[in-house]
Amino acid sequence: MAKNKKTFNDYKKATMDIIREVRSLILLNHWNIDVDFPKEDCEEKKTVAAKIEIQNKYLSADITFYPILYGFYKTDDLQFAKIIIHELSHIITEPLYLEGFKATSKATEEYLETIREQTTEQIASIIYILWKTK
Repeated sequence: MAKNKKTFNDYKKATMDIIREVRSLILLNHWNIDVDFPKEDCEEKKTVAAKIEIQNKYLSADITFYPILYGFYKTDDLQFAKIIIHELSHIITEPLYLEGFKATSKATEEYLETIREQTTEQIASIIYILWKTK
């Protein structure tokens, strides 16, 4: 019996398929979303699976998926999909985060960042369920 080998090209296609489906589901089709798949880990932290840079003014986002995500693709379908959906969910939470950041002191920046990630993850969990039941 042949083993089902998940190649890097399969991974990239699966990632882009999830992005296409989810962005439609959460009404982000008018956004320009560029995706990058570097071969090297994130320089800041080797445990980062993805990073997003959002330009709200231009309805544009750049998402970088690091090799860790490919590992999840091969071993953990749930975590793989949830990471992608989490990054897309940042587009929804970003405007409020930026307004909050302007009003935040240095002492509360970490707290605001925690709230940002928790809210983004909660939204991502809701979107994941909607996407899976679609």
